[in-house]
Amino acid sequence: MKTQRTLLIVCLLIIGNLALMAQGLNSECGVKVIKLDFKNKTIENLPLKIQNGSFYRLEIDDINLNLYKIELNVSDTQIEKPLEIPSFANLNIDAIKGLMDGLAKLNIEASAEVKKDTENGNNDSSYMPKLLYPKFKKFTEALNDNSLRLLELSNSVNRLANEIRFHLLKYNYLDKPEDLKKFDTKGNKERLHSKRTELGILKYKIDSSNASYIMFSAENADTIKANLNLKVIDGQLKTMWTQLQVQVKDVLNNIDPDKIDSIFQRIVLMDNNLDYCYKSMPFQFRDDQASLTIKITPRSENTYLQPFNAEYKFPIKRKAYFGVGVSFYYSGLRNDAWSIASYKQDTTTMYRIVKENGGKGEVGTVALVHAGTIVYDKINLGINASFGPGISFTKTVRPRLLAGVGLSFGHKHMFMVDGGIAAGYVDKLSTVFSNDYISDVKPENISVSKTQISYFFSIGYLFKL
Repeated sequence: MKTQRTLLIVCLLIIGNLALMAQGLNSECGVKVIKLDFKNKTIENLPLKIQNGSFYRLEIDDINLNLYKIELNVSDTQIEKPLEIPSFANLNIDAIKGLMDGLAKLNIEASAEVKKDTENGNNDSSYMPKLLYPKFKKFTEALNDNSLRLLELSNSVNRLANEIRFHLLKYNYLDKPEDLKKFDTKGNKERLHSKRTELGILKYKIDSSNASYIMFSAENADTIKANLNLKVIDGQLKTMWTQLQVQVKDVLNNIDPDKIDSIFQRIVLMDNNLDYCYKSMPFQFRDDQASLTIKITPRSENTYLQPFNAEYKFPIKRKAYFGVGVSFYYSGLRNDAWSIASYKQDTTTMYRIVKENGGKGEVGTVALVHAGTIVYDKINLGINASFGPGISFTKTVRPRLLAGVGLSFGHKHMFMVDGGIAAGYVDKLSTVFSNDYISDVKPENISVSKTQISYFFSIGYLFKL
């Protein structure tokens, strides 16, 4: 016996815990989700029934939120300003290549001039002095090496920028690409900063070499001015060093840390929409019918995308109704009325029973439970079955039970007309007495309560649930 009691207690505890777990699950899953498939233009789970105070939210799948903005008829509207697609400026590779082409031509001319001086044995000031040639060659080679390095780094930056551009293009796809993955912000940022460090070192070398050449040119200014060819080459070298400084500065400006951070910050924001899904905050259903207006518009007019507008109302107007209403009824139930009359016969007082006119029925009030459906929408005409308890408005208040069928008029506030049968106790003359009863003894309690069934008609009001 003790073991059975212990098992019973354990079972009750398990059932109690399961009930609490079920309650917790119900509270977590209490938000109804309306799903809209933007790709296929279909909607699911539009609530057919929802109670006042319940929560629902909208979920839109397969939509690129970088291309579209969503506005609902609620306060949590999406941002209005379109997100601009970030990009790197194109590096002027052609200018660097042009600089190198000019440099190659300069090398050939300088070498040919020196060769001419050597063959002819000319040592006057009108030709390039033999001692200056190694210096010019050194600066020319340095210019060539730095230009090659700048071209290499520029191409490397351009390749990385093209990778980023290609990734950014995927954000513009209407349908989610299968290979679209989260952008490697950290890795690409480190690669760009590494290239910027190398470009900074190169800029330092170019600036130092340019300063050295300017100093060399100033120290040999008289000799350079005295030789026309040398003067031309000197001017070209100065121009090329200046151009190289401009080019390396442009490349550095293009991958400025603030610009990189700005671009990557936008990419991170766009990556937030990578799942191609919009989820709204929960809304509370607080009326008879909710109207959900959805406006989906392109973020930019340049995308040539089509806008979409839709309005959904739920729950759909239901024909079936159920509720409890109060009605006033008239019923064929009635109490028989009898009076005791006395008269003198000789010296004896005699008593007899006299039937009174007590009416043909009774009135009262009843609380009817109605269950029905609308059969004619234009005037909201419905039919229903009804039953419920009532009380009579008689001298002695009596309980009544009524059941029947009826008609309803109205949508939410309904006017009810019902008819059927009513049952209850009524007063009837006791079988001990008869209509011609006469006695010298005054009778007591000549009526008794009996169950009777009769018709009823009622009119009343119902608020439809």
